[in-house]
Amino acid sequence: MTAMSTGTTLPRALLTDLLDDAAVFPPGSAPLPRAVAEYRDRVRHPWADLVGPLLVPATASAELLAVLAPEPPPGQQAGEGPTARLPVVLVARPDTPVSALVEAVARLWPVPTVRLAGVELSHQAGWQQALDWGVPVAVEVDRAPEARQPALAAVAAAAAAEDSPPVRIKLRTQSSPAGPVPTGEQVAGFLTDAHAAGLPAKLTGGLHHAVATTVPADGGTEDQHGLLNVLLAAERVRSGAPAEQVLAVLAERHGETLAGQAAGLTGDRARAARTLLTAVGCCGVLDPLTELADLGLLPAVETARQEDP
Repeated sequence: MTAMSTGTTLPRALLTDLLDDAAVFPPGSAPLPRAVAEYRDRVRHPWADLVGPLLVPATASAELLAVLAPEPPPGQQAGEGPTARLPVVLVARPDTPVSALVEAVARLWPVPTVRLAGVELSHQAGWQQALDWGVPVAVEVDRAPEARQPALAAVAAAAAAEDSPPVRIKLRTQSSPAGPVPTGEQVAGFLTDAHAAGLPAKLTGGLHHAVATTVPADGGTEDQHGLLNVLLAAERVRSGAPAEQVLAVLAERHGETLAGQAAGLTGDRARAARTLLTAVGCCGVLDPLTELADLGLLPAVETARQEDP
């Protein structure tokens, strides 16, 4: 990506806690010890506030316990220094039964070095058990509208309950054995359906770049969605823009064009975008942020460090 400057950085609120750290998931597939170490090393990084919790497979909860120090050193309380409570979201992918998530939560809940920041699971029989823990819940739904609608209705009804924790729906935006990268129409439809149902949304996987692009994949190529594209699409959906405008911004590949539009996401427009699109899972959280800095939309690491007190 060619470096350029818009002369205007994005409002911090548009990016705060946007990128959930999915380092251990494909295609990054980092070993869990390295993912935990790198997450903790970023605590003082100038972009640390833009990164959300660490995503950990429910099936790896026992391994996470082995990685973490079970007790803080003498004289130091849990929540201090290198043993500060690690914010973790347990993820049960579509092929993982709810029972595995139940077991993982029971294993991590009492651990003083872990803060359970949420759980994620597919819309399957028994998914409502996740509501009992009182932590934010993300429910993965199908990309096909006809399969998604019954799930949306059930999730929206659960989220409307007086004692419900925060609930959002999730769409996988990467290619997988189950299918290719979802089309712009499918992403736009998901965001539109989420807004219509009054549910916040999360996108996960494949959003490694600031701008939509084509990348090598399995001996060929695949088209990947961009972080700026989906943020702008969320704002368009929230503002009631016509479907063709949402599709157009998802398809846009000129960084300068997207940067100029994104620089206008201030105030109510920024809040609208993030009210709908609450998070993005990314296995290399610094990659799209570096590209945003190249576009002049985020202070570079060196500049941010110079501004530290």
